[in-house]
Amino acid sequence: MKWITAGKSAVVVFILSSSYCIAQLAGSPAQKKELPPELSLTLTAGPLDLRGVPTEIHLAIENISDHPLRMPEPHFGCGSALTGYLDLLTGFIPAGQESVGEGVGTGCAACGGIPPDPMEVIKEWKTLDPGGRLEVKANPIARIDTKRRGTYSITVSYGPPQLPDNFRKTLESREIAYPTQNASSNTLTFTVDQ
Repeated sequence: MKWITAGKSAVVVFILSSSYCIAQLAGSPAQKKELPPELSLTLTAGPLDLRGVPTEIHLAIENISDHPLRMPEPHFGCGSALTGYLDLLTGFIPAGQESVGEGVGTGCAACGGIPPDPMEVIKEWKTLDPGGRLEVKANPIARIDTKRRGTYSITVSYGPPQLPDNFRKTLESREIAYPTQNASSNTLTFTVDQ
């Protein structure tokens, strides 16, 4: 984890990411033309503890395209080239201070070999029809130290599967669409006064 501070103020931003591993497996992405969005991410707070801190966050991933999408279920802080990933971006501004720095941490990375048969892999993927949703829950307290007074923020970004060429060609030849674009959620903000 790296911390950067200036003066008396500090903000801490943690990124729990497996993006590096995914980029290594998939190679560099080809230039693509601007496409209409495929997914919408909506982040909501679950139950709150006595200090008003969410004990759970809920992420709704909705297909906003005009066609069905096959989608592996992504997990917070852990992903692979075949599943995509969810990055949990958190920020903290200590009480009475302003944002001037950041810190970056990493989550797990599920790097591994690529199975040879794309059709076997996608058997476990969910089909999201237009308007269909996939719900993912996480416990942010397991990832964020909320013992200090101040304002906390949580945002989630989604990175789609980065499939090898043989996977993409197989899915395209069978007219199976899957997410190909990054997406970000709204930001949840809460303040701890005690």
